[in-house]
Amino acid sequence: MELQINDNFKIISDSKQYILQKRTIQGAEAKNPGTEVWGNVGYYQTFQGVVKESIHHGIRAMDLEDIQDIADYIDQFMLGFTGKPFTLNGKLYQMVPVK
Repeated sequence: MELQINDNFKIISDSKQYILQKRTIQGAEAKNPGTEVWGNVGYYQTFQGVVKESIHHGIRAMDLEDIQDIADYIDQFMLGFTGKPFTLNGKLYQMVPVK
């Protein structure tokens, strides 16, 4: 399984675990500057665990300021797992399996 969450995060899995990955772009000092690289953030035994961590990363990255913003973010994030489009901070997202 490979599920794109947004431009910077995705969930992949193998037969034993789920892996949260984050996208980075290699800097000027790298061997291949400008190259997109997906690095592992963490390993999880359950889908629930990787989803929870994905939500935590999103909350920290978006610097949400109050409990209502956090609740709205979680609602919209979870809606994405249904395959339906959702909006966060004015941007339209839709999580889809990556082929």
